[in-house]
Amino acid sequence: MEVDKSFRQTPAALKDIYVRSSTGQQVPLSAFTRFEAGSSSLAINHQGQFPVVTISFNLAPGASLGGATLGH
Repeated sequence: MEVDKSFRQTPAALKDIYVRSSTGQQVPLSAFTRFEAGSSSLAINHQGQFPVVTISFNLAPGASLGGATLGH
């Protein structure tokens, strides 16, 4: 969904966006959403329907992969 440029100036402009309810009434988006500034991933990886992360690491010289993954 995309809005007109005039509604994209600041996050405060979200208060001026309305959606149509199942009864046809115009409802402000702020009636059922909230805006919160913060950091987030641009993409979330999934395995099937579940979100997943990939963790990588290097081994110390002479360390075995089995010892590293078992915590020895």
